[in-house]
Amino acid sequence: MENEIILEGNKIKYKFFKRNVKYARLEFRSGELFVITPFWYKNVDYLLKKKSKWIINKISKLKDITKNSLQKKLIFRDYNKWKEVVYKIANQYSKELNLYYKNIYFKTMIGKWGSCSYKGNITINNNLQYLPLNLLRYILYHEILHLKIKKHNKLFFKILNRKFKDVKKIEKELFEYWFAVRNNI
Repeated sequence: MENEIILEGNKIKYKFFKRNVKYARLEFRSGELFVITPFWYKNVDYLLKKKSKWIINKISKLKDITKNSLQKKLIFRDYNKWKEVVYKIANQYSKELNLYYKNIYFKTMIGKWGSCSYKGNITINNNLQYLPLNLLRYILYHEILHLKIKKHNKLFFKILNRKFKDVKKIEKELFEYWFAVRNNI
């Protein structure tokens, strides 16, 4: 359910959900604020006011990212040729890391660029076809690395940083492209 509240003079829209969770939490997903609380939780306004500085800061950063996303140029490729490129890069990284996936699946996902299952399957977001190849390479390497290291721990990022020198910059660029794709496709 969509709601709004005034925080520090700003009208903030948020979506509110009661779930079978232990603690109340705030999340930003694709630029939207979600408030998730246990069924018994009563004081959502208090939670939002208590976290108002954090919320305002996040919204400010999201505005900058949205502004930057307007300058991102999407690349329109032939879908089947793009899939061939995905397999080629994935096979290259599999050999490089000596980690082998079972299958690659393609689907349009609403929350992430890719995923790796415990069974060794990799799913790639169809929207990656609109991004530069360096970002596709990063996502594929990232997901193939998950075949060995499931969590985003220090070792995972150490290996990732060996291959891609500025992971934070790449992640920021991916986030900006997320909004560019969302607003143009």
